[in-house]
Amino acid sequence: MTRFFHGYHGKRLKRGFTLIELIMAVIISAVILIPVSAVVIESLLNTIHPEYFTIASFLLEREIERVSSLRFSEVADEGPISYSGNFSSYAYQVSFYYVNAGSLNTQVAGPTDYKRVTVTISRAGFPSVSAVTLATDN
Repeated sequence: MTRFFHGYHGKRLKRGFTLIELIMAVIISAVILIPVSAVVIESLLNTIHPEYFTIASFLLEREIERVSSLRFSEVADEGPISYSGNFSSYAYQVSFYYVNAGSLNTQVAGPTDYKRVTVTISRAGFPSVSAVTLATDN
């Protein structure tokens, strides 16, 4: 009586991967996945930035209007101060320095009739957005 063993001809069956094959598979996967993941992360950041800049621009306009409505003597350094509610991850800061009428970008030592006011909106993980206005005592 003859017996047949399918798939076994006096040799051991090879199952699984060798250690070298496994290491090569991991290395090849890493070489492919690292650049792909960088592209995916950059793409996700680019979809979030427009929303951030829209909200930051809205808050910036609101703070510039608020500061512009203050009397000259009331304009002072503020913050950073966090918003509450829906914008709690955002903060604003107001800073100023005195300037002369002839040079609105150069800080001068003493009080003058002009204050160069900078309002900055910030959120962790994003670049700050700033705007400048001029307050006068006239």
